[in-house]
Amino acid sequence: MNFVNMKVGVRLGLGFVVVILAGLAVAIFGSLQLAEVNTEVTNLVDDRMVKVELANQIKENLNVTARAVRNIALLNNVDAMQAEKQRIDEARASNAELLKKLDPMIQSDKGRVILKDIAEVRGPYGAATDKAVALSLANKDEEARDVLIKENRPLQAAYFKSLNELRCAGCFDCHGRKPFHHPPAGR
Repeated sequence: MNFVNMKVGVRLGLGFVVVILAGLAVAIFGSLQLAEVNTEVTNLVDDRMVKVELANQIKENLNVTARAVRNIALLNNVDAMQAEKQRIDEARASNAELLKKLDPMIQSDKGRVILKDIAEVRGPYGAATDKAVALSLANKDEEARDVLIKENRPLQAAYFKSLNELRCAGCFDCHGRKPFHHPPAGR
């Protein structure tokens, strides 16, 4: 049977069937795509953003520490200096907990390497911070400033760099997408 020889009603019926099948195909394809988007959004909210927030909290604690060390170097009042030292201790304890939470969440090889880099710089950074604080508490302000600038600052920049890499460089399973560029730390 030839399409040209069919009655108009049959041709219209077949046309509607084709349109309905095309509509169903589009609806099914759209539904599958929405399911994939839903999975990606769920992963983004429940996994990646949690990791980014933990990294941001660690970075904020580093900023608190940096300000507190600077304040200790500038202050003359022993009580105020001790209060700033307490802020440093609290920020360190918080970072230890945050890193403990973050560690099992990072599964990618790149993320594991960055966590290792953070662990390697964390100790020397803490030691340089302690040295600057001790010198400030001993009223050796010039030596404390030298430690802050020459020892602490480069270690802090390395710490920030690793945190930025952790937040942005694909260890959160970015599927090859280029991460958002953050300005370098320490400026």
